[in-house]
Amino acid sequence: MTEEERKKYYKVITQNWLAFNEFLKHGDFSDDIECEMSEVIHKIYESNGKTSFAKSICLAILDEIERLCKEKRGK
Repeated sequence: MTEEERKKYYKVITQNWLAFNEFLKHGDFSDDIECEMSEVIHKIYESNGKTSFAKSICLAILDEIERLCKEKRGK
């Protein structure tokens, strides 16, 4: 695998981590922030060429955000 190919994986992972970390730091688990984060993660997916790897990582992040929001809201 070339350096360029590895960087594509790195980019997907770091962009998702940065978005998820901002979500955690914000501490808002409302429906509004859940929708907002969904849009952010979708943009990350699109900006990374809609690859299957990007899709898997993005869906994992969205699933965790949804789980945390439901848990914090007591649902």
